[in-house]
Amino acid sequence: MHGLALLFALTLLAFPPPAQAVTPDIVTRDTQANMRECRSAGGRPSLRPEYETTADLNGDGRTDTIIDLSGLNCDGAASFFCGSAGCPLTVYLSGSGAYRAKPLGHVQGWELDRSTNLPALVLSLHGSACGRAGAEGCLRRLAWNGRDLVATVRGGGGRSATSPDQPSASAPSGWSLRPVSGRSPVAVVAGPGQIANLALLCQQGRAIAAVTFRQPPPASSATLRFSDGRQRVDVFFTEMRGGGSAWYADLAASSLPTLLLQRDTPLSLAIDNTLQGQLPRQGAGQALRQALSPCLRLR
Repeated sequence: MHGLALLFALTLLAFPPPAQAVTPDIVTRDTQANMRECRSAGGRPSLRPEYETTADLNGDGRTDTIIDLSGLNCDGAASFFCGSAGCPLTVYLSGSGAYRAKPLGHVQGWELDRSTNLPALVLSLHGSACGRAGAEGCLRRLAWNGRDLVATVRGGGGRSATSPDQPSASAPSGWSLRPVSGRSPVAVVAGPGQIANLALLCQQGRAIAAVTFRQPPPASSATLRFSDGRQRVDVFFTEMRGGGSAWYADLAASSLPTLLLQRDTPLSLAIDNTLQGQLPRQGAGQALRQALSPCLRLR
């Protein structure tokens, strides 16, 4: 148990702690205004969990906020905000200055697609928003193009296809080496989708992988699949009690380090068969050899 506690302490040193989501002032003001409007219509407002969702949509490292008025329960005036076209959805995007609101109109439903480097919004719309009859709805996909959230189409290979004047979001940076006082260093890389960071390190003579999640899986274990199209490696991670968002895997019998060293091209990465995006291999050679040299022989 002492070894696991030490491993967790090392992982905290290796990973920057996940940023705590702070509700932007503009979101607080608009929420208060929405609740006042509900009361003015004779309703009693209360917020459900789906009212506010956070995600980094523009890749600047700051949390963006998605406000869905279907999550505002206006008891006594239930149809005040929503109708057959759905409910208003607004995204509050971070920037160099204050957050800015981007209203997306009424949607009948929506979800986050985390299979790309940056999450994309997939909106379910009333037919009138698509030039169709009301019952013939459509899907609209919005993704960050370097300047704004714009409509895109799903391209080949699971990527978002955008027009030439809409540059795609940059991929995560490569591997780096984090020093740890009195210990061998830790190799760390930023991950895609729900994976915040992946680290490889030595602990008590064994090679260990540690991963932190932006939103941990619902179960206490998860299989991460790494693939380059020709070969794949499955790594079974388990949650350590009291370990927050950090999960661990023993790499004693795993070929993951070898796969990471083979090329500089990215790997596809999935959690329990759900694709998260691409994991860089750039810089893995130097970082892994230094981090794992005390416990693993690498070619």
